[in-house]
Amino acid sequence: MRHLIAYEPDPGWVLRAGVLESLRMLAHRHLAFEAIPITHQQLDAVIEAAQRLPDLPIVLNHLGRPPVPEHGWEPWASQITRAAACSNLSVKLSAGGDLVARWQWSTDQIRRYVDHVIGRFGPGRVMAASNWPVVLLGGTFAEVWRGITELVSGLSSSERAAVLGGTARRIYRLGNL
Repeated sequence: MRHLIAYEPDPGWVLRAGVLESLRMLAHRHLAFEAIPITHQQLDAVIEAAQRLPDLPIVLNHLGRPPVPEHGWEPWASQITRAAACSNLSVKLSAGGDLVARWQWSTDQIRRYVDHVIGRFGPGRVMAASNWPVVLLGGTFAEVWRGITELVSGLSSSERAAVLGGTARRIYRLGNL
Protein backbone atom coordinates (compact mmCIF):
# COMPACT_ATOMS: atom_id res chain seq x y z
CA MET A 1 0.00 0.00 0.00
CA ARG A 2 1.27 3.41 -0.87
CA HIS A 3 0.22 6.91 0.04
CA LEU A 4 1.87 10.03 -1.30
CA ILE A 5 2.37 11.67 2.09
CA ALA A 6 4.38 14.37 0.35
CA TYR A 7 1.06 15.89 -0.76
CA GLU A 8 -0.44 15.99 2.73
CA PRO A 9 -0.38 19.53 4.16
CA ASP A 10 0.30 18.14 7.66
CA PRO A 11 3.90 16.82 7.79
CA GLY A 12 2.84 14.56 10.68
CA TRP A 13 -0.13 13.12 8.79
CA VAL A 14 1.14 9.55 9.08
CA LEU A 15 0.97 9.89 12.90
CA ARG A 16 -2.73 10.81 13.05
CA ALA A 17 -4.79 8.35 15.09
CA GLY A 18 -6.96 7.27 12.14
CA VAL A 19 -3.93 6.79 9.90
CA LEU A 20 -2.09 4.75 12.55
CA GLU A 21 -5.17 2.57 12.96
CA SER A 22 -5.28 1.98 9.19
CA LEU A 23 -1.59 1.12 9.21
CA ARG A 24 -2.20 -1.38 12.03
CA MET A 25 -4.73 -3.07 9.73
CA LEU A 26 -2.04 -3.34 7.04
CA ALA A 27 0.34 -4.90 9.56
CA HIS A 28 -2.34 -7.38 10.63
CA ARG A 29 -2.71 -8.42 6.97
CA HIS A 30 1.07 -8.64 6.46
CA LEU A 31 1.05 -5.84 3.89
CA ALA A 32 3.85 -3.32 3.48
CA PHE A 33 3.31 0.44 3.58
CA GLU A 34 5.33 2.60 1.20
CA ALA A 35 6.14 6.10 2.42
CA ILE A 36 7.38 8.88 0.16
CA PRO A 37 8.51 11.74 2.39
CA ILE A 38 10.09 14.77 0.76
CA THR A 39 10.70 16.94 3.84
CA HIS A 40 12.70 16.35 7.00
CA GLN A 41 9.51 16.65 9.04
CA GLN A 42 7.77 13.97 6.97
CA LEU A 43 10.77 11.66 7.29
CA ASP A 44 10.78 12.16 11.07
CA ALA A 45 7.08 11.26 11.16
CA VAL A 46 7.69 8.07 9.13
CA ILE A 47 10.48 7.06 11.52
CA GLU A 48 8.17 7.64 14.49
CA ALA A 49 5.41 5.62 12.80
CA ALA A 50 7.90 2.76 12.29
CA GLN A 51 8.77 2.92 15.99
CA ARG A 52 5.11 2.87 17.01
CA LEU A 53 4.20 0.05 14.60
CA PRO A 54 7.11 -2.43 14.72
CA ASP A 55 5.03 -5.16 13.03
CA LEU A 56 4.36 -3.04 9.94
CA PRO A 57 6.89 -3.34 7.11
CA ILE A 58 7.53 0.21 5.91
CA VAL A 59 9.37 0.93 2.68
CA LEU A 60 11.02 4.32 2.55
CA ASN A 61 10.98 5.34 -1.10
CA HIS A 62 13.71 7.17 -3.01
CA LEU A 63 16.46 6.81 -0.38
CA GLY A 64 14.42 8.98 2.00
CA ARG A 65 14.88 11.93 -0.37
CA PRO A 66 18.54 12.89 0.11
CA PRO A 67 19.52 16.49 -0.70
CA VAL A 68 21.43 15.53 -3.86
CA PRO A 69 20.85 18.72 -5.93
CA GLU A 70 22.02 20.85 -2.99
CA HIS A 71 24.97 18.51 -2.27
CA GLY A 72 23.69 18.53 1.31
CA TRP A 73 24.03 15.91 3.99
CA GLU A 74 22.34 16.80 7.27
CA PRO A 75 19.79 16.32 8.69
CA TRP A 76 19.10 13.58 6.13
CA ALA A 77 22.14 11.45 7.07
CA SER A 78 21.27 11.44 10.78
CA GLN A 79 17.66 10.65 9.99
CA ILE A 80 18.75 7.66 7.88
CA THR A 81 20.85 6.42 10.79
CA ARG A 82 17.82 6.73 13.11
CA ALA A 83 15.58 5.06 10.53
CA ALA A 84 17.96 2.11 10.21
CA ALA A 85 17.47 1.39 13.92
CA CYS A 86 13.87 0.42 13.05
CA SER A 87 14.09 -3.18 11.86
CA ASN A 88 10.73 -2.88 10.08
CA LEU A 89 12.00 -0.11 7.78
CA SER A 90 13.59 -0.79 4.41
CA VAL A 91 14.65 1.60 1.65
CA LYS A 92 14.19 1.79 -2.10
CA LEU A 93 17.30 2.73 -4.05
CA SER A 94 15.61 5.06 -6.55
CA ALA A 95 15.25 8.73 -7.42
CA GLY A 96 11.93 10.43 -6.72
CA GLY A 97 10.04 12.83 -8.95
CA ASP A 98 10.86 15.90 -6.89
CA LEU A 99 14.55 15.01 -7.16
CA VAL A 100 14.77 14.15 -10.85
CA ALA A 101 12.74 17.22 -11.80
CA ARG A 102 15.63 19.34 -10.42
CA TRP A 103 18.61 17.09 -11.13
CA GLN A 104 20.00 15.02 -14.00
CA TRP A 105 20.94 11.46 -13.03
CA SER A 106 24.56 11.21 -11.96
CA THR A 107 25.79 7.95 -10.49
CA ASP A 108 28.81 9.73 -9.03
CA GLN A 109 26.69 12.41 -7.31
CA ILE A 110 24.29 9.95 -5.72
CA ARG A 111 26.96 7.41 -4.68
CA ARG A 112 27.67 8.79 -1.19
CA TYR A 113 23.96 8.80 -0.35
CA VAL A 114 23.52 5.22 -1.55
CA ASP A 115 26.65 4.12 0.32
CA HIS A 116 25.29 5.71 3.50
CA VAL A 117 21.91 3.97 3.14
CA ILE A 118 23.43 0.56 2.38
CA GLY A 119 25.97 1.03 5.18
CA ARG A 120 23.22 1.74 7.72
CA PHE A 121 20.46 -0.59 6.51
CA GLY A 122 22.52 -3.38 4.95
CA PRO A 123 21.73 -4.94 1.56
CA GLY A 124 18.98 -7.08 3.12
CA ARG A 125 16.88 -3.97 3.73
CA VAL A 126 17.63 -2.05 0.52
CA MET A 127 15.92 -2.71 -2.81
CA ALA A 128 16.61 -1.32 -6.26
CA ALA A 129 13.71 0.44 -7.93
CA SER A 130 13.49 2.28 -11.23
CA ASN A 131 10.64 4.73 -10.50
CA TRP A 132 9.77 4.48 -14.17
CA PRO A 133 8.44 6.55 -15.94
CA VAL A 134 9.09 9.46 -13.53
CA VAL A 135 12.84 8.83 -13.65
CA LEU A 136 12.80 9.79 -17.34
CA LEU A 137 12.73 13.42 -16.18
CA GLY A 138 16.33 12.98 -15.01
CA GLY A 139 17.78 10.33 -17.31
CA THR A 140 16.96 7.38 -19.52
CA PHE A 141 15.83 4.13 -17.97
CA ALA A 142 18.98 2.38 -19.23
CA GLU A 143 21.23 5.11 -17.82
CA VAL A 144 19.59 5.01 -14.40
CA TRP A 145 19.46 1.21 -14.19
CA ARG A 146 23.12 1.01 -15.24
CA GLY A 147 23.88 3.51 -12.49
CA ILE A 148 21.98 1.52 -9.88
CA THR A 149 23.78 -1.70 -10.80
CA GLU A 150 27.11 0.17 -10.75
CA LEU A 151 26.31 1.55 -7.29
CA VAL A 152 25.95 -1.99 -5.91
CA SER A 153 28.77 -3.55 -7.94
CA GLY A 154 31.15 -3.52 -4.95
CA LEU A 155 28.83 -5.72 -2.89
CA SER A 156 29.20 -9.48 -2.74
CA SER A 157 27.12 -11.51 -5.19
CA SER A 158 24.60 -12.44 -2.48
CA GLU A 159 24.33 -8.80 -1.33
CA ARG A 160 23.80 -7.62 -4.93
CA ALA A 161 21.15 -10.32 -5.36
CA ALA A 162 19.37 -8.99 -2.28
CA VAL A 163 19.36 -5.37 -3.48
CA LEU A 164 18.48 -6.29 -7.07
CA GLY A 165 15.50 -8.47 -6.18
CA GLY A 166 15.74 -10.54 -3.03
CA THR A 167 14.83 -7.78 -0.60
CA ALA A 168 11.76 -6.82 -2.64
CA ARG A 169 10.63 -10.46 -2.85
CA ARG A 170 10.90 -10.80 0.93
CA ILE A 171 9.35 -7.45 1.91
CA TYR A 172 6.45 -7.74 -0.54
CA ARG A 173 6.05 -11.49 0.13
CA LEU A 174 6.37 -12.33 -3.56
CA GLY A 175 7.51 -15.93 -3.10
CA ASN A 176 9.88 -17.48 -5.61
CA LEU A 177 9.49 -15.29 -8.66
